[in-house]
Amino acid sequence: LTVYKGRESYIIGDAIPERIFSKLRGDVVKTCLAQYFCELAITICPREQNSEEFLKLILNSLYLLSENKRSAQLIKPCLEMRLASLAGYMPDLRMCRICGEYLCDNMLFLPKSGTIECADCHRENGDMKILLNRSSLTALRHTVYADDNKLFSFALPESDLDVLNEASENYLKYMFEKDFSTLNFYKTIS
Repeated sequence: LTVYKGRESYIIGDAIPERIFSKLRGDVVKTCLAQYFCELAITICPREQNSEEFLKLILNSLYLLSENKRSAQLIKPCLEMRLASLAGYMPDLRMCRICGEYLCDNMLFLPKSGTIECADCHRENGDMKILLNRSSLTALRHTVYADDNKLFSFALPESDLDVLNEASENYLKYMFEKDFSTLNFYKTIS
């Protein structure tokens, strides 16, 4: 890819594809999710800096989606949380922010602050909260703290995947103060 910097925008002078995700074209739902991944990249990835880790993560996500290696419901929150973490918006999921409890049956994820609280410590204040059971909490931690080569290496029941997706979507919404139009469209057709 050869890119020239113009006065107000960049101009692509030359492009040769190395990998074409042609299988995505056959599934409109996956195509919409891939567009969301691209909107995330445009929003989150740094400009005019080395972004090799970001690019690798996005390309791996597109590959897994294209080749049906993992479910879209698993790929999406992994990409969302890891992109946010790479950009410097890593949530603190180590322990309850009040008492230090590491794991209990019910923990609450607070997307606005990117922290967790155990159910015993939580005091209602009107902020959004997402109830996490042990497996969804472990999965959320995995999306942030796992080694790159193990990021997509877990499985969850569909109900826990739904909770994981809700947590990651709301976290990005708060951190980037943006409603992602491609995500909204993806959710209407999936």
